[in-house]
Amino acid sequence: DQAVSWVEQHISDNRVMVCCRAGMGRSVSVVMAYLCCVQEMTYAEVLKLVMRRRPGAMPLPKLEEAITQVRLLREARGRSRRTSLHAQPALFTRVLDETAETPSETDARSREEGRHT
Repeated sequence: DQAVSWVEQHISDNRVMVCCRAGMGRSVSVVMAYLCCVQEMTYAEVLKLVMRRRPGAMPLPKLEEAITQVRLLREARGRSRRTSLHAQPALFTRVLDETAETPSETDARSREEGRHT
């Protein structure tokens, strides 16, 4: 929810830059979540759009499940402001944290991939 809310707050003239180290996994996943949760596109529609625009994209594992949880969280927040849903950990943020590589892991993987090309 935090990532989707950030994009929602910073988008201007239908433009916002979302990036990560490689621009293939985490940033793609944030954009996909935004399109599903705010623009109300289906996961299948968004996946098709992203793969057409960014063929090498690798959305995070379990992203569809995370987006569903974020949608439910946002719907619940819209129905009731009495409950502080911000105190609950957002699944989408956890997915991002769990799949994030440290710079040394990314560098090691890049060096290994470079040997095989």
